This record gives sequence, structure tokens and C-alpha cells, in this order.
Amino acid sequence: MKENQPNQNNIATLLSSKIKLSILIILVSSSIIYFASSVFSISTIEYLSVEDVINTDSTSENQIGVSGKLVKNSYFREANGIRAHFNIKDENGVSELPVIYDGEIGKIFFNEYAEIILQGEKSQNGSFVAETLTIRCPSKYITEAEKAELDLDKNQTPKNPPYDPYEDT
Repeated sequence: MKENQPNQNNIATLLSSKIKLSILIILVSSSIIYFASSVFSISTIEYLSVEDVINTDSTSENQIGVSGKLVKNSYFREANGIRAHFNIKDENGVSELPVIYDGEIGKIFFNEYAEIILQGEKSQNGSFVAETLTIRCPSKYITEAEKAELDLDKNQTPKNPPYDPYEDT
């Protein structure tokens, strides 16, 4: 009769290994969920208006995004040819956000209808230090009023940027 009955030690050992496996699966699943959520929160960029960025605390460690239009006559490139300074403002806004960007800037940047999309951080002095700069193609995203204005301006020659990109410094 003893041979047909399961041994209490074998059941305890089997149950113990199932419990260990369950705990291991729970721990691994929890760590994957934790790391995935932390990576997702780090890579998420909150987009704000120019006015909101101006009013944002400059000690934020998270990257923020902002979009606006180039303020006329605010563009300046340093002598090294890499660092650019310019201001942007909301389409209907009056506040201007000073921006610092290190990198290449294409000619479409100077189109008055182009939307400049920036990602970066606000510095202690209130400037926005952009790590990435993207220009939204103006011909695809302009309003009917802007389109009508463009039709009136078609006979004009394109405007050159306020600097000579081929000039030796």
C-alpha cells in the first residue's frame, strides 16, 4: 500500500519548485514592466506652447518640445558657423523665446510660413537649448489665408537667408 501513495517529501519538493518558478516569473515580468515604463516615460517629450515654455521652471530635467515661427531679423550665427541664435514665437503670440541650436540649418528654415519644431531643455538664463530642429514643410500645412498670400507673392524671387553659408570665416 505504501507504494501507491505519493510520498509527502516528493509533493513538497514539487510544490516548492512550482512556487519558485512562479515567483521567478512574477519577478521577471515585474522588472520588464518597470523598465519598459521607465524607458517610455524618459522618451516621451511634452510639447508646450512658446508662452508655456517661457513660464516653465528652467530646472526641469525632462526634455520638452516647442514649435513656433521664426521671428524676423532674430537669426544670428556665431563665427564658428555651428551655433545659431534665433527667436521663435507662436503663430498668434507676442512673446518671443530665445533659442540656441548647434547644427546645420536648411534654407527652408527662413521661410516665413515654415513651422520650426524644437526639442531640448530650457537653460538657467531663459534660453531654449535645442538638441533637435525640424522644419515642417510649409506648403503642406498652410492655411487658406496663407495660401492666398503665397499666390500673391509668386512673382517675387525667393529671399536669401540673412547670412552667406559659403562665406569663409
